[in-house]
Amino acid sequence: MALAGCDELGGFGGPQNNGLPFASLAGGSVNLVPPVGYCVDKRSVRQRFAVMARCDTLGGEASFGAPLAVITAAAVDQGTDTDAGTNNETVLSRRTSGTLTLLEINGAAPSPEMRDVYWRAVGPVGDQVIGLAIYEGENGEPLGERAPSLLAETMQRTRARTAAVLNAAQDNSATTLVKPE
Repeated sequence: MALAGCDELGGFGGPQNNGLPFASLAGGSVNLVPPVGYCVDKRSVRQRFAVMARCDTLGGEASFGAPLAVITAAAVDQGTDTDAGTNNETVLSRRTSGTLTLLEINGAAPSPEMRDVYWRAVGPVGDQVIGLAIYEGENGEPLGERAPSLLAETMQRTRARTAAVLNAAQDNSATTLVKPE
């Protein structure tokens, strides 16, 4: 499973490629997996933060028709105050699906070339809370409903990979060697 993302995304391994199929955050507690067509920018990965972009913009070959956007991810320990919004943001809409909350925000984007309306998502992954945000270019085609869908896909893929890695680690630690008689 660890290499499945590489096969799915294609284009990895070139000298100009800065894209990764996944990234480990929070000391390995979270295995961040972007939506199909996106890669983690390996230059952005920090202990608790990473940026994802369309794979072809990071030097990969395939984007599978993914829209041009930037997705950020931040991990915090559960129980940490995750109200990272500012007074300059207005919540335009809110959706909750299970343990995932999606917010449409009007506020200051991280770059003047990006729209001031963007989406955020927050939800638990293992013992962490993951905050995601998706930003689109000011002059590009609006993402519309694709934006919350991409955030939900990122969260679902991240939860699945994190659980699989945790289960594999538990399976390996519980293995005992039996000597033949």
